[in-house]
Amino acid sequence: MLFVIPFAFLPGLRRAHCGNAVRLRSDAGATNSTLRRPRYELKDIRKVENLHVFLWLLKDLSWCALWRVLGMSMALPALAVAMWIAWRTRKTASDGVHNAAVCFWICANITWMTGEFYFNDHTRRLASGFFYGGMLLLVAYYGYELLRRFIRRV
Repeated sequence: MLFVIPFAFLPGLRRAHCGNAVRLRSDAGATNSTLRRPRYELKDIRKVENLHVFLWLLKDLSWCALWRVLGMSMALPALAVAMWIAWRTRKTASDGVHNAAVCFWICANITWMTGEFYFNDHTRRLASGFFYGGMLLLVAYYGYELLRRFIRRV
């Protein structure tokens, strides 16, 4: 539906919904193009992202306040929701990569929190591996995008 809005004001065009695709037809009845809807609805993802922020903040508040049980019990739901968001947004490269980097970040936070709670803070090196993994993913994505844009100009 979001992709149809720019075409809604063109004279002589009307929308015809056919399953998962939206076809634009002229007054003559011929199909001009087929536009695919995104696999996920943006408003649905936003609601889940809001839940994710709540879970993540509750986990971090528990970590800061040294509430071990609540912090550890919020770790897996926060990670599970982040992974669900990354999976649902995987078809859009930018969204998928950034949400995957968030998953790395949450894994690093969980590892670091677990180390502070139970292992006398000896898991920072392991947590840094997750931070580097997320950063490497983003650097690779932006490097690819810069290279792609440079090649287009040449």
